Amino acid sequence: MDDRYETRRLAADIMTGLLFIIGSICMFYESLSHLARSLYLAGSCMMLVKALVNLAYRFRRKKSR
Repeated sequence: MDDRYETRRLAADIMTGLLFIIGSICMFYESLSHLARSLYLAGSCMMLVKALVNLAYRFRRKKSR
């Protein structure tokens, strides 16, 4: 795999994990429950975007062969 692609993928994985961790911590505080739900939603969207990017990368790689 391309090094730039791999680096971006790792950065997206870290960011997704941080969204879920911070969202989990926010759930301990009633006043932050809205923020927690928003972070969970953002993390879920990131997971979908990562899957779509991986799919596009595979199609592009197949075309170039």
